Amino acid sequence: MSPESPHPVLESRQGAADFVVQLPPGRFLRADRTGRWITLNDRRGFLHRTLDGQVVRRGKRGATTLDAAATAEAHRTARRLAGALAEELGRLSDAQIHFGGGDRAGLVACLATVEGWTPERHALEVGRYLAAYPEPVTILPPDRYRDVVVLPAVGCANRGCTFCTLHSDRPFRPLTDDEFEQHLGRVRELFGPLLTQRDGVFLGSASALTLSNARLLPRMVRIGEVLGARRRGIASFHDPDLSPPRSAGDWSRLADAGLVLAVLGLETGDPELRGQLGKRPDLERLIRSAELLAEGGIRRGLTVLIGAGGSGSIDRHREQTLKVIERLGLTRDDLVYLSPLADSLPEDRLDEAAERTRRLMRQATAARVVPYRFELFRYYA
Repeated sequence: MSPESPHPVLESRQGAADFVVQLPPGRFLRADRTGRWITLNDRRGFLHRTLDGQVVRRGKRGATTLDAAATAEAHRTARRLAGALAEELGRLSDAQIHFGGGDRAGLVACLATVEGWTPERHALEVGRYLAAYPEPVTILPPDRYRDVVVLPAVGCANRGCTFCTLHSDRPFRPLTDDEFEQHLGRVRELFGPLLTQRDGVFLGSASALTLSNARLLPRMVRIGEVLGARRRGIASFHDPDLSPPRSAGDWSRLADAGLVLAVLGLETGDPELRGQLGKRPDLERLIRSAELLAEGGIRRGLTVLIGAGGSGSIDRHREQTLKVIERLGLTRDDLVYLSPLADSLPEDRLDEAAERTRRLMRQATAARVVPYRFELFRYYA
């Protein structure tokens, strides 16, 4: 298109936390106000930067994590793309540019900040991530992917689950008051301007609700004071078998402090299978805890493993799980997460079991039934 064309060629948006520049066909850059690129398209597919220093290429066949050399090249690509977009900006008239907030000078300055981030400077960000997070952020429920993760404790109180290796080598340990204050400050610094774009908080790691209210409530207050309130509130995993008993009033106090969702690992409604999976076979404590959560004004999420027990247990697992879900009386504010258990069944049978369970589950409960592929999670910038 010639420079005289009146139609916009370059699209841009400048926000308080980030900016976006798009130049068809296939050139796209999003970065934060410090110049750290977030997402780019180099005409070979979209690249996404994660907070722990990885770069992921997403395409039609899924996501691939780049190796160290390709990651460094991605950072160089971001710099080259920023330079190329700045050159195009200089050649285009105002009529050919759509400014969604900001102006030409501001956009030139934004692109210059990206060019200042070398691969070596990006590598230093890994150190900031490791200083902020005393253990990796490995998993979140799919509806909480854009949360900022805060760790009142590390590790897992139950490291015996046969289907999970994420925390098997990390004993449960609450952070000390000093450690928690340092953690909050470093998380705030790591996110920088992007913190405003995280609309929720997730308390990690495996089960922050294993902490007593006496320890947890003051830390939830500090989260609000240091990181600010979040529109979608606070969520966490919850293991009723290893957490202190809580009344509806105890849950209500946590709700008043911002807790909106507790995710419980049901996995299966079959007691024998639960025992094989490393969970307590007796389901009564989990069921009672789910009831008390609702009484305390907190939404419930229940995880269910598709394929638990293998091919010989498909029907029993499904039937017993549906009975428990029906007994819980979930509402449309609650969620049931269906998580395929890798290698439990041949892939086609696992897909078939997931689809059949999803159909029956939607008939059995008013709760939202959503897929939960934990291996897809990345802690994206």
